[in-house]
Amino acid sequence: MELLAKFIGICQSPLTSLMDLITKHATYPFKVGNNVKALQDASRNLEEKTKDVNMQIESAERKGLIAKNQVQWWLKKVKAIVVETQAIGEKYKQRSCNCLSGYSLNCCSNYSISKRAAKKLVEVQKLSEEGELESVAMKQPPPLIPDMPIISNASSQIDSNLQEALRYLKEDDTVTMIGIWGMGGVGKTHLLKQIQNSFYRGNSIFDVVILVTASKECSVSKVQDEIIKKLGLRKPDDVQLNAETISNFLAHRSFLLLLDDLWGPLDLEAVGVPISLTAVGSYKQKVVLTTRSDEVCGAMRVERQIKVQKLDEVVAWSLFQKNVGEQTLSSDPYIPTIAKEIVKELGGLPLALITIGSSMHAKKDYRSWEWALELLRESRLPEIKCGRNAKEDTTFHILKFSYESLESNTLRQCFLSCSMWPEDYEIPKEELIRCWIGLGLVKVDKALRSSYNYGYDLIDKLQAACLLEDPIGYETGGFLIESVKMHDVLRDMALWIARDYGENSNKWIVKTDVGQAENISNDAERIAVMNISYKRLPFPYGTLPPLTKLTTLILRGYDLHEGRILVNIQAFDALIYLDLEKASLKEFPVEICKLVKLQYLNLNHNPIESLPKELKSLTNLKYLHLRENYIHTISKGAFSKLHALRVLDLFSNWGIGYPPSLLKELKSLNNLRALGITAKGDFQFQSLEKSTNMPIQSLGIYNLKKPTLSLMGNILQKLNHFEIWDSGTQEILIQRSGQNANSHLDLEILRLTSMEDLKSISWTGVSPKDVFPKLRHLEFFVCHKIENASWIVHLPCLRELYINACFNVKYVICSMEDNHGENSVAEIQEEGGGALVPTFPCLQIMKLINLPELYVVCDPTITFPSLRYLHVEGCEKLKKLPFQPHTIPSTLEKIKCDRSWWESLELEEDSLKASLERVCKF
Repeated sequence: MELLAKFIGICQSPLTSLMDLITKHATYPFKVGNNVKALQDASRNLEEKTKDVNMQIESAERKGLIAKNQVQWWLKKVKAIVVETQAIGEKYKQRSCNCLSGYSLNCCSNYSISKRAAKKLVEVQKLSEEGELESVAMKQPPPLIPDMPIISNASSQIDSNLQEALRYLKEDDTVTMIGIWGMGGVGKTHLLKQIQNSFYRGNSIFDVVILVTASKECSVSKVQDEIIKKLGLRKPDDVQLNAETISNFLAHRSFLLLLDDLWGPLDLEAVGVPISLTAVGSYKQKVVLTTRSDEVCGAMRVERQIKVQKLDEVVAWSLFQKNVGEQTLSSDPYIPTIAKEIVKELGGLPLALITIGSSMHAKKDYRSWEWALELLRESRLPEIKCGRNAKEDTTFHILKFSYESLESNTLRQCFLSCSMWPEDYEIPKEELIRCWIGLGLVKVDKALRSSYNYGYDLIDKLQAACLLEDPIGYETGGFLIESVKMHDVLRDMALWIARDYGENSNKWIVKTDVGQAENISNDAERIAVMNISYKRLPFPYGTLPPLTKLTTLILRGYDLHEGRILVNIQAFDALIYLDLEKASLKEFPVEICKLVKLQYLNLNHNPIESLPKELKSLTNLKYLHLRENYIHTISKGAFSKLHALRVLDLFSNWGIGYPPSLLKELKSLNNLRALGITAKGDFQFQSLEKSTNMPIQSLGIYNLKKPTLSLMGNILQKLNHFEIWDSGTQEILIQRSGQNANSHLDLEILRLTSMEDLKSISWTGVSPKDVFPKLRHLEFFVCHKIENASWIVHLPCLRELYINACFNVKYVICSMEDNHGENSVAEIQEEGGGALVPTFPCLQIMKLINLPELYVVCDPTITFPSLRYLHVEGCEKLKKLPFQPHTIPSTLEKIKCDRSWWESLELEEDSLKASLERVCKF
């Protein structure tokens, strides 16, 4: 019996499985409705989960992240399976419609649909389980190779060098390191960028293309920092760990490393570049460097050298012609003859041809050209040092012609002072002019604005002479910073001249030229150490020896709070110019008060809390800058004896105000030409209004209580920079009256911050273009009751518009169709009496951030011909941009926005969106 039971059990198991299978398939025709419904329910659940994942992706993209490949793959599978589910449902629906009472007796059809639905249900359920993701996005790495090539008009001579380099890189697997060398200004950097442009995305044999500027002050850590930044790698705080990070990333990739302007050997292994560079097998790993010395090529053990020669006579003449201009060359029949002699003297150096050619552009008298040729020949006469730097000295003597041709000694000194900034640094123009004022090169005898105008004119002259480059500037904090840049060869020449043509290397000490303090002789007249990375001073024990000839000391960006350098700074009794900006000083260094010859003192951006009474000892002080400090205590009498003071800047956003005794002391300073100050509350503001002779240029007001503020008072007539914050003002009133019937404000910067009760800026009998003809920066931040700013269309010089966290703004500029009776373009046009010009001729930056009610920027007929940068964020209701296909600014460089918002835009023409998408940065 036991054996029989086992036999029955053995037979029963497969029979049961077979019966289950038969039953399963037999019931398919009868469960078709249930199976389809279960599939549709599961599919709907999957779609809802997909929406949640997409919302997570959208939120992550707003933080600069991108969706993971795994998530993108999952979404694609979901999309496909949803389509298949819909197809099954549609098949079932069609079957039901063709049958009596929605039920079909076609067993084959029922069986097929039910079986497909049951099978697909399992797939949907599995996909739904896979959708339980811990994270959906990751940080987006920077591009490893350029997106597209940059078109350049290269001469045949430059093109031949380029083709030679590309042949080594693409075809010669025996070459892994190439050295490009030649004298300064001959075109090495231009050639390197041409190489970079040859390997753009979609046309590159390399996975990674990195261009790093080494410069004279190159170090392993500096090169590491730039590589890590460009590759978007995690940055440890140790050189060895940095090397491992770089090496691990590059080891299994094809890469091209471009090192520009190398002045000495660089340990690539210490940097993290794989030492066994290869061009054979799976990876191409190559390095191209540029240098001024073939000795560096030898030290770096390059396998091929390409020497960039000076231009031949034909190409040189063509380049010179282009910079002088045909109109000048044809103004006198004798000028071309002299011009060709000048070109011969310049020896085919591109930088010299461009610089001197441009300086001759305005000279149309042949005698000026003869004099120029004579000066150029004389500048080559002084004995040139032989040896290693002979070629560089020759370059300096050639370029010195442009320096000596400047119209005044003041202009020449202004040029030399530009070398005090670090190499390859973009110098803000206002910062440069402030320096010139402190050095006494630009006088402040009248209004400070007049001095700045003169400073801008000097910059224009230096740019016209090609002694300063004019980069496009950069944006920071909503401000467009206008800047200039000094070519490194010209900077070297300027330092060579300032150091008595190389005879006294200690006369001017700039940045990391400082090695050991004991090597600084008493001959030092200027020391400029400007730190961008906030490290310790490059002096032993953080101090300097007594320097009796030192007139200028700049120690910017270093932490001097704990340093010893302030202890012996009082020994620099010849000091006239002292700049300790961003030096982390918590107290005013009383040692400075013993520098009785001091005329310029810059302590901007320090956490200084009080000013001592000893300050009054600086009786020769003309310029005192204390902007953005925490000053809440000013000793009585601190300014009482500073009768030479011309500029005093106490402006601060930290909301501290001024003591009652300060105004009385300032009124006694008869030479004061410009004042920056912050006022707390209505009483202090009214006190300033009554002080009609105060030359206030920068004014900050906070904690105002009165509901209406007039912007046509006497105190505001000469303002350049005006800010109001944390105030209960409800209305800013601008109206014409008898006293100011023809008045306009010199205001350039207007910032309204945290004014939650401000409802309007009202205009009565006056036009914005007449009141604010110079306004270039306008900012609204946390002004919740403002609905629009239509009046800005009348600001001819507006360059930067910043509207952030103004929750009730519905439109920036109200069109006639959207006119609700307040501050419309039509109203302003009628009150001002002038014709409306529908354009912003100067607007370059527009930021619209966190404006949840914004749905219109402006009417599309209004144009922005100079717009460079548009930032839209947190404006979900905005569905259109203020452009038409024919009005897209040719200057537009970047639109920063969320991808989801961009995709939701409702643009009338597809071509418009396609044209704008090329500059989008998500």
